[in-house]
Amino acid sequence: MWEILGTQPGQRIQDQNGRVISAMRMLGWTRPANRQIRVGSKNVVGFVKGKKPWKQVYVHRDRMSGEMLVDYMLPHMDEDEDE
Repeated sequence: MWEILGTQPGQRIQDQNGRVISAMRMLGWTRPANRQIRVGSKNVVGFVKGKKPWKQVYVHRDRMSGEMLVDYMLPHMDEDEDE
């Protein structure tokens, strides 16, 4: 999400975080009860939309042209994860 907005980690301020959270909620995104989602092998704070298995959204911005590619895929679910 921050890649789409073009905001680097050191440039984020609390006010921006609040506005982004409000905008995500207005668009129908929520945070799980523990705020954590799995991206690859890492647990990170994030937003989800819809039912499990949640699609993982990937963003890549070409540093030279500024062109952005947004794509998604369904994550591989472990047997111990509930749907």
